[in-house]
Amino acid sequence: MKKIISTTAAILVSVVLMAQTSANLKLNLEKNKAYRVKSKSEQNTTITVGGNVQLVETKTQTSISLKPISAGDGFMMAEVRFDTTITKISMPKMEINSTKTGSINSSNNEDVMNCIMNRFSKAVFNVKLSLSGNVIEISNLKAISEELNKSIDSIQGQMATIKTQLVQMLGESTIKGSIEAITAYLPGKQVNVGDKWDSNIKMSGGGLSMSINSNYKLKKITGNQAEIAADVTIEPASQEPTVINGMPMTYDIRGLGKSNITVDTKTGWMSKASSKSHLQGNMNIKAQGNDMQIPLEVDSSTEVIALP
Repeated sequence: MKKIISTTAAILVSVVLMAQTSANLKLNLEKNKAYRVKSKSEQNTTITVGGNVQLVETKTQTSISLKPISAGDGFMMAEVRFDTTITKISMPKMEINSTKTGSINSSNNEDVMNCIMNRFSKAVFNVKLSLSGNVIEISNLKAISEELNKSIDSIQGQMATIKTQLVQMLGESTIKGSIEAITAYLPGKQVNVGDKWDSNIKMSGGGLSMSINSNYKLKKITGNQAEIAADVTIEPASQEPTVINGMPMTYDIRGLGKSNITVDTKTGWMSKASSKSHLQGNMNIKAQGNDMQIPLEVDSSTEVIALP
């Protein structure tokens, strides 16, 4: 009898251990259930102009919700909302808050940008996602963009100088990258502890478009939680210049980063995550026939947590 009990116990232990060495890491979200995350990021940008060093601190807090509405062969359809976005910038001092209605006719930058971001926060994006979390298509993006651009086009007077910045903030690559930042970290298949896979997303903001290449590794599985680590390389996604206030600007800035993500193995949804990165290079500006190189360094950190 002892031998039978011992053998049975050994088999059970073996089964448990085997269960903890692999997982099918893909999006497997419950239909019509809202999944929400909140992220906080801090970015310190050091700019050297004419030998003078300037530090720009940017703090951003974002809440995003995703609700699956249907599923197909290798993909899912979901409604995505950018519920709240609050950005604080030290220089020029500014706070952009999507919870404030603002005014499109204001002579104050903050009021105008709050108005646009408030309208953006009310938009519902119909997103087709792969099971690895990559955005395949945003079917109603054109309609939403056209509506928001009507508001942006109506900005007059001295406030018209922020039109380019707003269009970039609400562009396709920015929206797609912001969604993939909370979804595109999965292999979309069964993997074992120690296995690696790659992911690439493009993030845009402030005229800067960056390609983020992550090499992920499944570190361990505890219960229904999988711990994933990544080594990250960051480089310009394009050398196409951005025109701000009539000046063409390009960025030659590159860097490295690391991230750690905890994932629910049943759903593939992020439980929590953290990341840090350091970038260094030059901002290249053409102004009045002159070429200028402005050295800059960017240190960023982000914390993400799932909300109930």
